[in-house]
Amino acid sequence: MGKGQSWALAWVLMGMTSCSTISAVFDSRSESGLEEVDGLLGSVERAHLECELSRDQSAHALDTLHAIVAPDFRGDAIMAYEQLRGALKRSEKQAEALRETLPPMAKAAAKVAEDWEADLAGFGSEDAQQESRAPRRNHRGLRCGRDAFARRRQSL
Repeated sequence: MGKGQSWALAWVLMGMTSCSTISAVFDSRSESGLEEVDGLLGSVERAHLECELSRDQSAHALDTLHAIVAPDFRGDAIMAYEQLRGALKRSEKQAEALRETLPPMAKAAAKVAEDWEADLAGFGSEDAQQESRAPRRNHRGLRCGRDAFARRRQSL
């Protein structure tokens, strides 16, 4: 094999090695990205479930209160008050369970957003980068959802 053929073979081998290395990085990153999105979706589902349970517990406590303060209440006031206290404690406990779901969800969302921004930086076209960023920055519904989430989190 001549000197020129050796160099050509070396370049081909380096190219194949580079491609396989890049492919492995992107494949693992894509799997990792999918796992992160799955983790975020799981966090959202847990928060949604805890939110539904919190709503139910709060509604039960409110119904119990309404029964006590109703003008036609004829029951045992002490027993009704104890039932109200129990309903309030269960509601507070459930609200705490909901609060505990928020930090993991926020952390997962931040990681997905960070990785998304990093992926966008790899786009060759600046127009494509801007187009991919536009829905997140300018979509009124997402902004409203984010604002509503922030208000709900502060109220808890």
